[in-house]
Amino acid sequence: MDVKLDDEAMRSLVHKAIFDSISTEKRNELVEAAIKGLLTPKESYPGMREKESLLSTIFNQSVMQVARDIIKEDLSKDDKFITELKKVFYDSWTRLIDDENNRNQLVEKLSDQLSNVIKNLGKDYY
Repeated sequence: MDVKLDDEAMRSLVHKAIFDSISTEKRNELVEAAIKGLLTPKESYPGMREKESLLSTIFNQSVMQVARDIIKEDLSKDDKFITELKKVFYDSWTRLIDDENNRNQLVEKLSDQLSNVIKNLGKDYY
């Protein structure tokens, strides 16, 4: 017999098997340790502030994402803001490329980045 399970089903089965195989006392200790781990400040995680708990990091990132989404939605409906932002972007871009030194630096950096992308095509970064 050939049984195939997707990743989520397999994780659920393993979770249930482990959870059912330990005593209630050990289960409670495991849950307590997990909660403590989420709330205990750690030295560092990628993208977190120093000595912030994982739960705090996740919460803060979620709050920031919601704030970005709200601002993006609100501002995308404001034609005056969009027009002014386009002007600022255009003026900044023009100033950047009108200066020969800036333009050359930009061309060099873009060329380097494009070269890196081409060199790394097909490589798995994760």
